[in-house]
Amino acid sequence: MNYLQEYCKRENSEAGFSADKRMFGWGIAQRREDRIDGALFCIGLWHNLFYLNT
Repeated sequence: MNYLQEYCKRENSEAGFSADKRMFGWGIAQRREDRIDGALFCIGLWHNLFYLNT
């Protein structure tokens, strides 16, 4: 049973990551570390706002 719980968590995480890649692109176009962090933060925020409203 523990295996199935972990598998479900991993499956949901990978599905969300894949959806983000399709929606926002396959890479981060920034080169500076602070801009990379900002871009990743915005993607995560947008993901949470988008999927909470669906």
